[in-house]
Amino acid sequence: MISRNTSIEAALKSKQRGMLLNPFRFGAASGGFPTTGLVAYYRLQGDANDATPAGRNAISTTGISYAAAKNGNGGVFTAATPVSITLPNTAKLPDDYTIAAWVKASVLNPPSGAHVLYADWSGGGRNILVVQVAGGNIEYTNGNGGSLSDPLLLVPGVLNTSTYTFVAIRRIGSTISLWKDGALAATYVGAYSGSTTGNNWRIGADNSNSASFGFDGIIDELGLWDIGLSPTQLTNLYNAGAGLFY
Repeated sequence: MISRNTSIEAALKSKQRGMLLNPFRFGAASGGFPTTGLVAYYRLQGDANDATPAGRNAISTTGISYAAAKNGNGGVFTAATPVSITLPNTAKLPDDYTIAAWVKASVLNPPSGAHVLYADWSGGGRNILVVQVAGGNIEYTNGNGGSLSDPLLLVPGVLNTSTYTFVAIRRIGSTISLWKDGALAATYVGAYSGSTTGNNWRIGADNSNSASFGFDGIIDELGLWDIGLSPTQLTNLYNAGAGLFY
């Protein structure tokens, strides 16, 4: 009978888990994770550091805490505090992009009418604003941070308070689409195409960090790409929802 070396087995299993959970270890992307065009990836396990070799770590966090989420831990956001993460300008996205994360709301109907998921909305150049509104609906707009903006892309029933939703925003040219759990939920062709703003990206709050518009819930595994991911890539990201993909 061959004796088992349990310590070696445990080490191998640990290494395998590390390779699956972090595709940037050992220089390879596990399971087909789309690294082409990847600008930054924030796992939010216990910090707001970028998991990619680029190291585009958050430049500041306000009131952030971490708790059990879709895959390990995620960032816990509360509107009343407010809580936010500010990303460096090196994590800014050009005309084509994809923003994707697992999201769970704590409340379906924001008291202020809107809770911000992602924004650089404060004027000067092309700005992006993604918010949760009543009923767990998601609104997206693209404009100059003021009066000149595209119509809102409104997608009903995206978020809920009991399960995580994989939410992706994709822009290719002037076509903007929102993907829910790996499937196309809504699309429109925008008209506003000003140059990208110099404002920093803020996660969980608007650029004024207003308590009225801060997000209430958990955001996990936030990825930023400077290309529009393909439908297959978005579906694969969702289908890897057990977390092993990352």
